[in-house]
Amino acid sequence: MGRFLTANSRLKQLDIPEKWVLIDNQLYEDDDGQIYLCPRNTVTDGFTIPSIFTFIAGSKMKWDTRASSQHDFECLYHKCIKVLLPEHQLRKMRLLHTLGSMEVCEDIPTEYLFTQDTTFNETNDRFLRMLLSVHSIPAWRAKLLRFGVNFNIGWLDKPHHFDKNLIYKVNYELLA
Repeated sequence: MGRFLTANSRLKQLDIPEKWVLIDNQLYEDDDGQIYLCPRNTVTDGFTIPSIFTFIAGSKMKWDTRASSQHDFECLYHKCIKVLLPEHQLRKMRLLHTLGSMEVCEDIPTEYLFTQDTTFNETNDRFLRMLLSVHSIPAWRAKLLRFGVNFNIGWLDKPHHFDKNLIYKVNYELLA
């Protein structure tokens, strides 16, 4: 089963309703050993659940938000960022290390990153694997959330422009 290599998300709430910015880089290692980066300063809305359905799925920010940040990133850009280094190399280079009691990821130089187009189903299936990997979200709820993202009509929007050289910057057009 996949696992997050970094600590739980730290988010900064913005002056825009239901918008947060990811403070730290997140790393997720999938079932096949591939590591995915969700870069700091990613704008997220937590779990995009219509308010009338929160009684079924739970509060929008009740659960571990790492999966939703990654999902939001992939939905905005229709891309994922793969890390070209294995965990042991990230640790050797001090790009992934322990700080206090947290596992943190420093900014990985872009030459060690590969941006790949992703599909709606790939993104949603990865979302489910991430939800299941944290073990704090019941499996039935994770599967319900996975089913719910099938109705994400936002995917039909044209993907936002992604510039790998600005990977760790806030995309201000998302705040409009």
